[in-house]
Formats: sequence, C-alpha cells, structure tokens
Amino acid sequence: MTTLWIIRHGETDWNVAGRLQGQLEVPLNEKGREQVLRLGARLAHEHATTPFSALFTSDLGRARETASAIKLGLPLLERKGLRERHFGVLSKLTPPEAEARHPESFARLRVRDPDFVPEGGESLTQMYERALAALREIARAWPDRHVLVVAHGGVIDSAWRAARRLPLHVKRDHELFNASINRVRVVNDQFELAGWADIEHLSPFGSG
Repeated sequence: MTTLWIIRHGETDWNVAGRLQGQLEVPLNEKGREQVLRLGARLAHEHATTPFSALFTSDLGRARETASAIKLGLPLLERKGLRERHFGVLSKLTPPEAEARHPESFARLRVRDPDFVPEGGESLTQMYERALAALREIARAWPDRHVLVVAHGGVIDSAWRAARRLPLHVKRDHELFNASINRVRVVNDQFELAGWADIEHLSPFGSG
C-alpha cells in the first residue's frame, strides 16, 4: 500500500477568473504564493511524524512553484503525466467566451462527454488514463511509503473518481481547492480515499 498526498497547485489569476488553464503556463498570484508558504509549513509539520519519501510534481510552472515551497530536502521529480487536461482551442477562455466562440465544443465540455476531444486537446478519458497511469507508476515505485504529488484539478478529480468508482460523465459533488491536501491509498493499483479537501493550513483564507 502506498499513500499519495495529492496537492493542487496554489491559486492563479486564471483560477479567479474561471479561465481554462489546461497546459498553458500561468503563474501563481499573490494569494497563491502565500497559500503555498502555508502549505510548506503544514507539510514540514506532517513530515516530522509521517515522513515523506518522495516529492513528485507536474512539469507545469504553477505546480513546480507550489512544489518548490515544500522544503523537506527532497528532490523535485517531474512527471508530464501529472499535467492538467489539454483543452485545445478552449484554453485560456472563460466559460462565457468558450460558449460564444465554440458553442458545440463547449456544450460537450459542459456535459462531461468522456470521449469529446477539443480541437488540439485531449478527452476526459485520455486525461483520466494518463493521470492514473502516472499515479500508479509512482505508487508501484514507492511501496508502503507516503509520497507527495503536486498536480492539478483534473488529476485530483481523476484519483477521486477512481477511488469512488464513478464514471467520468457524472458531475462532481465536491470542490477542488487550491493548495489543498487530498490523500488516496493505492493498493494493488486500486485507489481508496484516505482524506479529502484538507485546507486547514489555509485559515483564514477559507476555501483557497
């Protein structure tokens, strides 16, 4: 059994605006930088009682910046498989902009069509399979350990769905907070929830 502590990157201005970031490079904003400092302090405290064996991160800048705030003396191990979904032509647009410019594509995105591939992007199914493959690879390499993984909302949602045994088209009933800690156990390649949406370290920021 491996316990993965999957962390969403800190807040960006595009998170606030609701823009589809996907695999575009968007830096943390001021609040996001403060969030990850608090996250780093929280994980240093956790490390004292539950030592972490490795620190993995998406290779996108906002995830790397978040991971760099975790000062545990562990090297940053980058994995492209931990990237956010590629939204193709819908990238950088807000929902109203996407609906106005690409109405058919946005409609399929909104209903969570698992096989819909936005032009130049990837489907939910493709992202889900990529993300779970990356997480399983990490778990296999670090059996019976606690491992930190800094990633994105889509990757975290994929782990949650795998643990809940929910199909991709079902609407999510939980929030994905920036700089949150989300824990899953991986046992024989199967995912189990161990703790979710932990943002205690962000008080008084609230949801992040």
